[in-house]
Amino acid sequence: MGHHYGDVLLQMIAHRLQNTDFGISATFARLGDTFVTVIYNDKLKEIKSDVIIEKIFSVFKQPFITEYQSVNLDINIGIAEYPKDGGDADTLIKSGYSALYAAKRIGINTYQYNTPSIKKLVIDEFKLQNQLYEALANDEFILHYQPIVNLKTGNITSVEALIRWQHPEKGLLLPGDFLAIAEQTNLINSIGEWVIQEVCRFINKYQFILPVSINISINQLNEVYDLTDYINKTLAQFNIKHELIQFEITENMMMYNIERISSILQNLKNQNFRILLDDFGTGFSSFSYLKYFYPDFIKIDKSFVQNVMHSTKDAAITRTIIRISHDLGSIVIAEGVEKIEQLRFLRNADCDAIQGYFISRPLPADHLIQFYSSNTKLKSTTVKSHLL
Repeated sequence: MGHHYGDVLLQMIAHRLQNTDFGISATFARLGDTFVTVIYNDKLKEIKSDVIIEKIFSVFKQPFITEYQSVNLDINIGIAEYPKDGGDADTLIKSGYSALYAAKRIGINTYQYNTPSIKKLVIDEFKLQNQLYEALANDEFILHYQPIVNLKTGNITSVEALIRWQHPEKGLLLPGDFLAIAEQTNLINSIGEWVIQEVCRFINKYQFILPVSINISINQLNEVYDLTDYINKTLAQFNIKHELIQFEITENMMMYNIERISSILQNLKNQNFRILLDDFGTGFSSFSYLKYFYPDFIKIDKSFVQNVMHSTKDAAITRTIIRISHDLGSIVIAEGVEKIEQLRFLRNADCDAIQGYFISRPLPADHLIQFYSSNTKLKSTTVKSHLL
């Protein structure tokens, strides 16, 4: 809404802070994109730090009413203490930023004190962030592929591409070990481009005839980055049909800008790409998203699948997701299937397909081809016998 709007909001924040009685001497200053608070706690026995922190949070509980609209703000707080966390201003601010970084990792409206473990976390992640740039340049990423199987026929119908990092010191790292750090920089777009290139190279090399699912991040759907243009150029480069590429988004991505994201995804669907909605059931408004956008596939999160035999609630939620998804014309895939009892439940609940260790772990490209060639209809596995 423009710089002027931001300046007005900052002034309103400053006014509220200035007119709040913290019961202790406190100085507030704007430093870059943060506020720095200096609290002279000479009454530590009378007023605990946590009490002051709660008062700061209370400043932001009520919306800020501007001439444009009402605005609700969330905050995070990082805390450094003198002299434990530093004997000068620069060191204290640096320690405070480390604690703030840790608070942001937890979620919104949280606070963290600076601790040795937090300091190590920040240093390690900063080091890992730099190594990610080197990993891309040194071709250290690889893709593994996990099969998805139709529950009625036993056929492998598609595979999901999953990125791995062959770290020179730590060995094989999974996405949870590094993608969140990549998301904090534009590096996630470069990694996403590498994945698209590699999937197309895989399809072209092995003349693979099944659709391959590619996970995309919220950063790849922002207003600056033109994902669709890059995809089409890459597919043309490798002579790949649109029908062989599917895109997975997580449910929580929809909450950022549901109308814009729905528009981009619909544009991809119009070009014969298919869309999978991943981790369904874990978000705050799962079913409300379906009003804006009908995905081709809905993937039930593994947290429900793993408990369907022991939790009546998880079993009921799973059945409901399957039923509503079918009413909307979406195909349902259950993730994280590890046991035959889960497979039987899902088959009886009319689930369409499954993915998980019961079928196969994610496999390197050449192993996936071998697995597919020998198990096109899974004749040699226990899965096929259980489906008959």
